[in-house]
This record gives sequence, structure tokens and C-alpha cells, in this order.
Amino acid sequence: DLGRILTASGRKDQGESFLEKARELQNKVLQTSQQGMASHYAEEGADSSTSAAVIMPPSTEDNSQLDVGQSTKADPFAQVDPGVLARANLTERQKEQAEAQEKQLRAVLAQSFSDLATSEAIRQNYNAALGHYQEAEHWDLTLPGLMRSLGTAAFRAQNYKEAVRALSAAIALNPNDGGVRAMLGMAYFGEEKFSDAARTFEPLGQRGMQDGAVGYAWASSLTRQGETKPASTVLAEFEKGDRTGDTLLLVGQLWIEIGDYERAVASLHHALQLSPSLARAHYFAGQAYLRWEHWNEAAQEFQAELALNPDDGEAKYNLAFVYLQQSKRAEAQRLFQEVIAAHPEHANAHYEMGKLLLDQGELKEAIRHLEAAVRLNPGADYIHYQLQAAYRKDGRLADADHELEIYKDLKTKQRSRASAAIPPQNP
Repeated sequence: DLGRILTASGRKDQGESFLEKARELQNKVLQTSQQGMASHYAEEGADSSTSAAVIMPPSTEDNSQLDVGQSTKADPFAQVDPGVLARANLTERQKEQAEAQEKQLRAVLAQSFSDLATSEAIRQNYNAALGHYQEAEHWDLTLPGLMRSLGTAAFRAQNYKEAVRALSAAIALNPNDGGVRAMLGMAYFGEEKFSDAARTFEPLGQRGMQDGAVGYAWASSLTRQGETKPASTVLAEFEKGDRTGDTLLLVGQLWIEIGDYERAVASLHHALQLSPSLARAHYFAGQAYLRWEHWNEAAQEFQAELALNPDDGEAKYNLAFVYLQQSKRAEAQRLFQEVIAAHPEHANAHYEMGKLLLDQGELKEAIRHLEAAVRLNPGADYIHYQLQAAYRKDGRLADADHELEIYKDLKTKQRSRASAAIPPQNP
């Protein structure tokens, strides 16, 4: 270390002198260790070359001392084969010493890789750190704190599958480690294993609900499973914290998924108070009002979003949909046309346009839009139903019957999926 410091500070000659001494000492230590090992086994009455073959990896040049079952392509991390020790002409004491030495060397290698990984993690080089923690695990998975460190590096590297594996082992050793539990839950959330995430978060209690990352992930996991009541409890506790506008935007969307539209609007308006030009906040407030069937308020929110972003096709489409509910058909049709012109891939805009034109008796244009909608979203049963009605009005009975069969088939599949999703009832 002194040699490196001197060299780095410009005193190269002095530094090289110390580095040379360090190299000499390292060579002497290595030589002494090898001689001591050979002498030790000689004193115990065993052949030193055979003993060395037990401890050292197989040589590609001479493996005559090794068991014939040994392969030069063996797993470099594997433990010494007990069978090799049993046939190595060693006394019981020598075998115990060999095993103890292997255990010690494995611990040294594991600690070295772990220390290297820690230095990389400190520099936020998490992928490299993960690889070296994994090497440490191969050498000695009992190294204290290793699985916690490995899981943390994997989590930071967004390798959630590996994070789950390592952090699960760590939490099994210390179930009260809140930091590991939080990361494990977040890793499950990243893997979209929402049931496991919610189960992992639960012991964190109120502290977890209030955490800036855990609280939202916990509430979202519960929502994805349809557990809206506990999700509301967690989300309400999470929202009590000092949240940014961007976070409140996410909170508002989650309240919409839960179905509490009043709280969704309140959260989104709070976000707008913090950041009046926050993109999509008015849009999602409009979504909440739309599902709440508060048409006037929904229209105002979508108009406010378009004032901030005139090219927002979804805001324009939803405003047109609200106009339909308000019987403003001409305004709705104009907006649907604008959406299709800017976003010809918008299936629902084609669908709504087709319905409007069908009501107006413009069959050819209606069919053109409905056919476009079917191409863009072939799994939507309601589009097939509307298209069959248009074909039937146009006298295209075979086409109409074909679309009707597709509609019936899609509805049957939907009912089957819905039935499969219902948990069985206890008799």
C-alpha cells in the first residue's frame, strides 16, 4: 500500500522500492506455505504429492495421483470428493486436517469475492457486484450476510428473479430484517408476483404503508388481486405522507382502479395544486369523473388536458365519448374524425365513428370504419357485433352471419375465463 501511495503521489522510485519488497515477501510466503504443507504431510507419514493432489485442482499434465473418476473439467467450485480423500492413503487426522484446510480456503475465497463485490456495489456497479457475490456463494454460501448482500445487488441491478432467490434465503435466516423484507416484496412486485409481494409486505405494518416505495407497491399488489378494501387501507395510509405531484398522479390512478372515484379526483387535484401543468393529471381526473358518470366535470377535465397538450389523442377521444353521453353528436363526430386523422390505429375511435355513421344511414362509410376497428382489435366482441349489424343492414347476410359467429365464440370464451377465475366454494 505504501508503494502504491508513493507511486501515485509522483515518488515513483521510492514507490517501486516498496513494491519490489512486497513482491519478494509474497513469493517467500507462498514458498514457505508450500514447503510447510509438504513437510507437514511427510511428518504425518503420507506421500506429499498424493496429499497435494487431494487439495489442489487436477492438473492437465499429470493426474496419475488422482482417482480415475476425477475430471479436469470438473466444477471448479465443487467440494473435494470424500471418495478421493478416502482412497488417498491419509490417516483420519490427516483427512480432518485436509477438510479443515479446504473449509478455511473456501472461506477466504468467498470473503475475497464478497469484499470485491462490496467495493463495486459502493461504486454502484451492481451487475459486476452481483457476479462476484455469486462467486462468493459458490465457494462458501454460509458466509455471514452474503445472501443479503447478493440479493441487494441483484435488486439494484433490477434482476428481480435473482433478488427473490437470495433475499428469500436471507429473510429465512432473519425474519425481522425489515430492510430485506421490503426489498423482497419489491422484487416480487417487479416480477409481477403480486400475491407474494402483498404477503411479504404485510408484517411491515404501518411502517411499510408509510414507506415511499413499499406503500404504493403494497396497495397496488392488493388491487391487482381484487382486494380493494385492504388496498384502500394501505393506500390511504401511504397518501398521508409528503408526496410529490408525480407520486400523487400514481395514487390517483390507483384509486381509480380500486373504484373510489371521489378520492381519485381529490388526489389528482392535490397533484395539480403542487404542479399545475402536470401532464395527464387532468386526463386521469377526467377518467375518474367519466367512470363516476359525472359528465360535465369529465368534459372540463379533458378540455383542460387538451389545453395543456392539444395533441393528446386519448384525451380527445374521451372528450368525444363524453359528448356522446351528453347527446352532442356533432361535436363528438368532429373529435372522432380528428383522432382518426392523427391516430389511424385507434380502434375505438373507428368503432364509435362507425356507430355514428350507421345511425345516420351511411352504411358504406360505417362498414369501412367498423372493418378497420376489427382489424385493429380483433378480440373485441362488441366490434364484431356492430359490424354484423352493419353487414345485415347492407344485405351482406353471409358476412353478417360470419361476424355473428365470431361474436358468439368470443363471448363464450369470456364466460369460460370468468368462470375459471371464480374460486371454488366450500361445500
